[in-house]
Amino acid sequence: MSDIQRAMREVKLEGEFDRNQVVGFLEDLISSLKSGRVFLQQDSNSLILSPSDAMKLTLHALDDEANESFRLEMAWGKQAASLS
Repeated sequence: MSDIQRAMREVKLEGEFDRNQVVGFLEDLISSLKSGRVFLQQDSNSLILSPSDAMKLTLHALDDEANESFRLEMAWGKQAASLS
């Protein structure tokens, strides 16, 4: 397996949820971001992310005739492993 194949892992959550479920998910995400460890799991796939202090944030909102949407994206560079 090449380095690129090994480095790419993904967990995706997509579906319809009620507003309280979405709020709960976002509150858990905020708590995880504050702690510096974001754990995501879907079925047998799991991923632990370690957000850095410097992050790129993109917010996108749309209101057209039929729908409204809000998209949030965060990205950061991987932190170098500390040698103790």
